[in-house]
Amino acid sequence: MIKAFHLIPLMLLATHTLATSDVVVTATRTQSSKTDSLSATTVITAKDIQESGAADLTELLKQTPGVIASSSGSRGSNTSIFLRGMPANKITVLIDGVPAGSATLGSMALNHIPLAAIERIEIVRGPVSSLYGANAMAGVIQVFTNKSFNNDKTYSGSIGTTIGNYDTIELRLGSQYHSNRINISGNISGTHTAGYNSTTQRTGTNSDRDGYNEFLASLASSATVNSKTKINLTFFHTQNTVEFDSRDYYTGTDIAGGSYSENTIQNGSGEIIFKLNDAVEFNSKIGFYSEETDTTSTTDSLIITDRLYGHFKSDVEIDDNNTLTSGIDITNEDVSRSSTDYQVQEQGNIGFFSQIQSNLGQFDAIASMRYDDNEAYGDFTTGSIAIGFGDIEQAKLTLSYGTAFRAPTVNELYWPDSDPYYHGNPDLNPEKSQNYELTLKGQTELIDWSYTVFHTEITDMIETAYNSNTGISLPKNIDKAEINGMETVLGAYLYGFDVSLTSTALQAIDTKTDKHVNGTADITEYLSISRSFATITVKSDFLYDSGRYVDNDNSTLGSYLIVGMELNYHPKESINIGFRVNNVTDKEYFTNRSGTAFLYRNPGRNYKLSLDYSF
Repeated sequence: MIKAFHLIPLMLLATHTLATSDVVVTATRTQSSKTDSLSATTVITAKDIQESGAADLTELLKQTPGVIASSSGSRGSNTSIFLRGMPANKITVLIDGVPAGSATLGSMALNHIPLAAIERIEIVRGPVSSLYGANAMAGVIQVFTNKSFNNDKTYSGSIGTTIGNYDTIELRLGSQYHSNRINISGNISGTHTAGYNSTTQRTGTNSDRDGYNEFLASLASSATVNSKTKINLTFFHTQNTVEFDSRDYYTGTDIAGGSYSENTIQNGSGEIIFKLNDAVEFNSKIGFYSEETDTTSTTDSLIITDRLYGHFKSDVEIDDNNTLTSGIDITNEDVSRSSTDYQVQEQGNIGFFSQIQSNLGQFDAIASMRYDDNEAYGDFTTGSIAIGFGDIEQAKLTLSYGTAFRAPTVNELYWPDSDPYYHGNPDLNPEKSQNYELTLKGQTELIDWSYTVFHTEITDMIETAYNSNTGISLPKNIDKAEINGMETVLGAYLYGFDVSLTSTALQAIDTKTDKHVNGTADITEYLSISRSFATITVKSDFLYDSGRYVDNDNSTLGSYLIVGMELNYHPKESINIGFRVNNVTDKEYFTNRSGTAFLYRNPGRNYKLSLDYSF
């Protein structure tokens, strides 16, 4: 651990009220106070994104509790994300409330959601399958795309640009229309970077730079029909091309001419909110998610996921202290690939959920339950309960228990038998988990803090088993894991400085082998210190990682400390000029490797200059 980080709690002597974004919707599927939430929740606002210095969403998420990411190349390349020691296929990702991600992999490429499209992010840590169904085992990450409106102007807009190392340039443009009944917001952006040589291998095509190009367009509108009815519409489109290093799996040679993928993601939704009276509100939504990945590498491939989604939800205030939420989710997925198609290409799921929230002064309680019926793996029931005691202005204790599950992916269930090396297994069952959690937190004028300990048990984990007689690998429910962790979150105003610290310590153990789960790290910490003057804000941040476990012998890639520095200048309220230096010490560090062939580099010292103007 970085001992200097741990001195901060002893130094928190301040006279400043902390500002926090207080309203959240993801933790309970209702609008509620983050301060009073019984779930471990982090909120990232548009201002936080602008001041983070992050190049993409995965880089931004590494600054939050419990999140680590392992990159397989330069910007846009395949990136593995872990939340509380669990990989991306155990995390539910929503874009404006619509489930997102590849049905074949069971996960979302978060670095393919441009930051320019994002207004807000909510991260709920811990099991939430009792509200969201499959894959919400580690938690939920919900991305809200840009839809803010300037209520002071009928027409408003923004324009911005960023330039930096690796021939990087980004252009951003946004416009808005506002009236008493109708609001419309649109954004477009484009990014180009030539990238860097991201592997330690210096032979053949793997010694070249790996570039990235990205285009974004988003549109949002809202209409107030009357005092009881509101309609919201969103649309999001992004397209990118990613160059990456790879080797032929069978010959061990790098791919002549290099490899690249073209990715297109579209997401849209329509929502009607109807408030019957002060106590009853109905919400209905329909949406879609589409993902197309066209890869040129060892074998060219085109894989497409199309998802249709709908929900209906009611919120009923039974009395001043109790609220009942009930609803139904319906999802239909269709997948296809350019070569031999999957054994089954379409599957549907219907889920029924209910939740009761009670607030009795210094006692809070939430209980929820959900039943899912899926065409691929049958039915599954999950539940959770959380109880809170105390006053947040002093100290509040929360105890919680929840169950969750991870659904088998289309690849695991239905990979074609024509493959001579790997077959799908339609008899797979979902992975199951139980989570026990204790949180102590408080918020005063001096400090905002929380401390959480959790224990997670995962059974029926899906692992690929090799049959030496047939030479075929088959996924089976044969593994188990236990995860024990501690999270610390601190925020304070200290002698004129804004200080923020997140620290996560965990042990993720494969109980079958008694080894650490590959890709995890024992300790990760992020510290940010900033100070604002009349028109200038300066910031330093520090990211520490104790080193990733990368093989069955529990070898690690080594610990590292990355330092960043940033300056923002506001000559006018409408203008922001930002300059940032990442990896100030030019530290060479690694978070991933390709077998034993080579390591994947992360960027060395790099710079970027941004200019944003709003009108």
